[in-house]
Amino acid sequence: MTNAAVGCTPLHWAAIRGNLEACTVLVQAGKKDDLMVKDKTGLTPAQLAADKNHRQVAFFLDNARRVHDSGCNRNPTFAKLSKVGLAPLLWCIAVVLLATYIHSVIAGQYNMGMPPAFGLFAWSGVFVATAGLVMFYKCSRKDPGYISANTRDSHNQRDDEPLLKMELDNPALLTGNWSQLCITCKIVRPVRSKHCSTCDRCVEQFDHHCPWVSNCVGKSDL
Repeated sequence: MTNAAVGCTPLHWAAIRGNLEACTVLVQAGKKDDLMVKDKTGLTPAQLAADKNHRQVAFFLDNARRVHDSGCNRNPTFAKLSKVGLAPLLWCIAVVLLATYIHSVIAGQYNMGMPPAFGLFAWSGVFVATAGLVMFYKCSRKDPGYISANTRDSHNQRDDEPLLKMELDNPALLTGNWSQLCITCKIVRPVRSKHCSTCDRCVEQFDHHCPWVSNCVGKSDL
């Protein structure tokens, strides 16, 4: 439904007014194409909200649009590489250094006739390094507190299908906490939970995503 005079849809008007609740309902009940429809001035709902300085509404609508775009245009190879992070590289470097240490120090002590005390000290270094590698692996693979998403394949989603399917009578939404609504995971997040753009999942008590361990810091780590 569009206002013929100015080419505005209900989502355009909600964005102009800065009504986040109305925008959320319209996004949930509307089509994916509603986010890209332009008015007579050539602006989308997200651009109108930004033009009117409704930052929260603009962020919400822009995020909803990016979810749609990412489902259509995301490069699978690049997405996988961004999720891998630095952990595998650092782990491989540590293994190479440990192997070098064993070859040069552990094996060398027998050729140099070092005392047994030195050998014990050298092997303790191997034990500590191995334990560190095991802990590093566990940190990178541990569940930081992921929240189960409302999984649906965006590639197979019809154009006339709502972007979100959830109960609007959720207590968080009834009290006006629309920031707890995650467009990407299509869920209402618990308090202090956020969506990690790298992992592409919501995490309970999210702190940050650590590139060194290729994992998030969340509820399970606190």
